[in-house]
Amino acid sequence: MTEHTATRLARALEEIPGVPHSMIKHARDGHYHDYLSPLDTPEIQLVADLRDLAARPATPRDSRPLLRALAKAVINGDYDASKEESDEWMRSPEGQDTLAALTGDGAGGGIWVASTRGPDDEPVCKVTWDGRGWHAPVEDVRETALDLVTCAAYAEMMMTLITRAKLSPEIVSRLATEMLDGRDKRSFGAKATMTLLPAGSSKRRQALVLLKRGSLEGELTPGEARAMALAWLAVAEATESDQLVSEALRATGVPAETQDRLFGYLRELRSPAREGQRA
Repeated sequence: MTEHTATRLARALEEIPGVPHSMIKHARDGHYHDYLSPLDTPEIQLVADLRDLAARPATPRDSRPLLRALAKAVINGDYDASKEESDEWMRSPEGQDTLAALTGDGAGGGIWVASTRGPDDEPVCKVTWDGRGWHAPVEDVRETALDLVTCAAYAEMMMTLITRAKLSPEIVSRLATEMLDGRDKRSFGAKATMTLLPAGSSKRRQALVLLKRGSLEGELTPGEARAMALAWLAVAEATESDQLVSEALRATGVPAETQDRLFGYLRELRSPAREGQRA
């Protein structure tokens, strides 16, 4: 059986003279572990603690390069949790709660979008989230779809900087803010759909896209965000097509009742492929 990462780290610390017993115990208890730690960024804290210990005058001179080398090994991912440890955490109550939150199997509801006809009898997009529905213009649905892809990319970049480059969440947040300040559009999403925000959970080692509309809140993984974007783009294109068909039918004098039957039939054809996304 493979040695647990927490045990392996504790053993590496024990081999370096001058490392406090409390730090070794912390390591063995999982204080610096990706999934067992109470810290949001355990590996960043471990690197900081190792470097701080190496800089202390009381630390044996010969131990200082060993501590710096161990810090570099942590940065390189040598003490990342193993797949077995990740699977074990996912089977735990905390892991199951996290999985439910990501897939929508818990308290959150699904987000759906479909082409329909609005109060003025014109083709429009309808968004439904957790049982609440509203209409949104095609251009806002398309804009939200593109922003979902952008947010997914930002979230993945931020998580890479935290987990691999070992930058603190505060520094990464400032970097992301500075990059976003250079955009013509300061926010993601649209007023008629929802607002989006790139984020992440370093404890889960997971990049996330946060969604919000009024009291409704949700989160998606980057993969889920991209899948949702494709679905929304498809619905936007379908709605634009319906708008052109509607104009053509009116111009040729097709009765409203016939138009209703036609668009009802189109919705039935599309409904099996209607796309949604859990949040």
